[in-house]
Amino acid sequence: MILQENIRRILKEETEDIPKRTPLEKSITDFVNMLLKDYELPENFYGVAVDIIDDNETCEITALFKKPFTMVESDTLHKILKNIRKEVHTYFGLQFDMKGGCSHIDSYNNFYKRYYLPRK
Repeated sequence: MILQENIRRILKEETEDIPKRTPLEKSITDFVNMLLKDYELPENFYGVAVDIIDDNETCEITALFKKPFTMVESDTLHKILKNIRKEVHTYFGLQFDMKGGCSHIDSYNNFYKRYYLPRK
């Protein structure tokens, strides 16, 4: 419980200057979270981040882990995300280039500022 509170506090501090998610990103995130309920997820799994970049041409779904993750955890989430990306593409009917990956929360936050934010 303390770990989760610390993660939330750190995320809030590090993302205060980051713009809010777009309505489409929020919708896709909600849809992905709904689909994830059907899977057995690693204990280290934290959640997902959805970023739509390159003038709405690319949708990246990133599985976030609370702490450094193992190859097994990564492989498990990659398989799940592969199925979910197909469902997102079908459900939303959008012409996105669908991508996905896994990341530790801190790494994602740093990458977001350097890579995603300038491309939004």
